[in-house]
Amino acid sequence: MLQIKNVSKSFQDNQILKDISWHIKPGAIYGLIGKNGAGKSTLLRCVSGVYEIDQGQISLEGINVQDNPNVKRDVILLSDYPFELRQSNLIQLSEFYQIFYPQFDKKIYRQLIELFSFDEHKPLNRASKGLKRQASLILVLSLKPKLLLLDESYDGLDPYIRIDLTKFLKEEFIDQNRSIIISSHNVHELEHLCDEMVILENNRIHNRESDEEANHPFIKVQVGFNYDVPLESIQSLNPLDYEKEGRVYNLIVDSSLDELKQQLKDLHPALVYQLDLPIQELYLKKVEVEKYE
Repeated sequence: MLQIKNVSKSFQDNQILKDISWHIKPGAIYGLIGKNGAGKSTLLRCVSGVYEIDQGQISLEGINVQDNPNVKRDVILLSDYPFELRQSNLIQLSEFYQIFYPQFDKKIYRQLIELFSFDEHKPLNRASKGLKRQASLILVLSLKPKLLLLDESYDGLDPYIRIDLTKFLKEEFIDQNRSIIISSHNVHELEHLCDEMVILENNRIHNRESDEEANHPFIKVQVGFNYDVPLESIQSLNPLDYEKEGRVYNLIVDSSLDELKQQLKDLHPALVYQLDLPIQELYLKKVEVEKYE
């Protein structure tokens, strides 16, 4: 569906994105996580064509997004600070949207109004931030984009609204082979929603595939012993994180399994077993370590 290839973006001397490559498949929800200032909003603005890129290519179904206004209509960005007409209500905004987006679906609009029990007659300048966010979601979902970009738009939603919205996205949106990228710095907001999560860190996209290709993956390993191993021996492995239960340790280390086995050789472990390491767990552990450094 969407192909991001070797994309870089700078503002004056400040490089935000460097040689970013990422493939988005149809019919999936992707989580884009990273600390504040990592470049998540910049990347989404580049994908939507709001920002011109310095180098690389962004294409939707093989067509360059940045050079084709018709393609841009199929890539909709909802920012954390959505546009609103002063003193307008949702009915007026929907009429405004229909001028520029002929694909606006009134049936979906009505379905979402009922789903959220939203008062479309109330002026939005009197609404709370949460209600304004609901209004914006109703509008952009009514456009039926092939690719929907939600920039921190899921953060802070009422829990009941989040449940209803998640169900709608999976049943009515993703099933139509449309895709969504949701950015957030809050992993817990996304981990039960997304099919895949990636980290934007140090100007680059990191997922399990990219880390493996770079030949420096973090791995999670369960190591068991038949005797009480001194804690210093485990700490000498320089794990990013470890948990101990009896004589069994769960370690996250920056090495290959073969390298770790070689390091453990003199400790004679009874068990060395590689566990699954979700990218969001790795991100949280990295953030936790950096916090206390």
